[in-house]
Amino acid sequence: MNKLKAFLIGLFFVFIILEIILRISSLFYRVNSPNYNPRANASSYRILCIGDSFTQGVGAKKGYSYPDFLQRILSDKYKDIKFSIINKGRGSYNTAQILFFLDEWLRKIHPQLVIVLAGGANSWNVWGYRRIAKKSIEVAIANVLDRLKVYKLLEHLTFLTKQEYRIPELDSVYYADGGKKSEKVSSLIKRVSGYSQENRCGAALDRLKEAAVDYNSVRLYTWIGMTARDCARYKDALWAFEKGAEIAPRFFEFYAQAAQNAYLSKDSRVREETLRFLNAHRKDMPWVNFYIKKMRNSCHLDKSDNSDDEKIKKWVMHDLSLIINKSLISGAKVILMSYPFLLPYDCWHQVNGWLKEYAQEHDIPFVDNHSMFLHIRFRLADDRKYIERYLAFDHQHPNANGYKIMAENVIEKMKEMGIIKAKHDIR
Repeated sequence: MNKLKAFLIGLFFVFIILEIILRISSLFYRVNSPNYNPRANASSYRILCIGDSFTQGVGAKKGYSYPDFLQRILSDKYKDIKFSIINKGRGSYNTAQILFFLDEWLRKIHPQLVIVLAGGANSWNVWGYRRIAKKSIEVAIANVLDRLKVYKLLEHLTFLTKQEYRIPELDSVYYADGGKKSEKVSSLIKRVSGYSQENRCGAALDRLKEAAVDYNSVRLYTWIGMTARDCARYKDALWAFEKGAEIAPRFFEFYAQAAQNAYLSKDSRVREETLRFLNAHRKDMPWVNFYIKKMRNSCHLDKSDNSDDEKIKKWVMHDLSLIINKSLISGAKVILMSYPFLLPYDCWHQVNGWLKEYAQEHDIPFVDNHSMFLHIRFRLADDRKYIERYLAFDHQHPNANGYKIMAENVIEKMKEMGIIKAKHDIR
């Protein structure tokens, strides 16, 4: 018994000493970091962009995301200021996953401005939902643990040994269908892109499936899967994502879309087949486990429960509060943005309402991309023209033109906040 007491007391003192060492090391790192005093060099300004696929740039080629346009526009117009735009957008990431990495990003980058566009994936990616679904006493304990350096160290060491949450960067394979085949596939997609607007969703899907016989294309199978999902033909959607994965097994979008498709489907057979599909790839690509866990955890948001929206809203608001407060405490200014969802994706529009509500209640600068893009759509008075000019293949993400507009919206907000002044100074 005495030995056990001595061991526990010794372990406690080791923990205290290690905690003190980690805190001193952290402070030493910050003080000696070239970014410790962001105002020391007025010619340098770091902007951290965090979010999901809309920040990463899905729907446009590499180098054409809104952070990329932000970098180019600011560098061209304000040559006397060295802007550094850091894009930490990750496709399919929800607010809990962004929050997981936030401390590390803030510590390493030390941004003066943080731009947040998040919450869209929370309705189907439920990783981290348990954290706020716990009883209050468990949440209190978790909050205390999160403040301990030793706990954070162990948490990150554990994370580094598991690669399942390290989603690969956006693969260029989607754009690899070169030559005449690419032109024919693009032409076909343009022809059927307006079918859903004319209540011809089934006809569009049938036409695309016929084309798949002649064109074994990553882009075509992606489009078939998303069209089938919009038509509530979830089996066809899974088939398309499986076929696409045969061509490009490391293109993460197929696994993300398959998991989302299974969540939307009420058919248990579709879910079972999706798990089989994902399990078949988990050995060679450990990060596929991320989507498997996402599906298995979806039971925490019962689709038959009408309170799902309120659960998700509570979750998004909780995480947004932590993300924004951590950013403000670090010394950065914050801009919150809405998503540019503009076609009949009603389930997404409510997310924009939550983001706007949070910004208004907490007096956070807000860029209303949704309203701005909606104005463009009404101005054109032609959905097909709007789709071709501003939206990507999935009619959900922007293309390069759309991301450029998002960057310009951010710049206008920076001017309103006084970050960019007429004399090109930084406040």
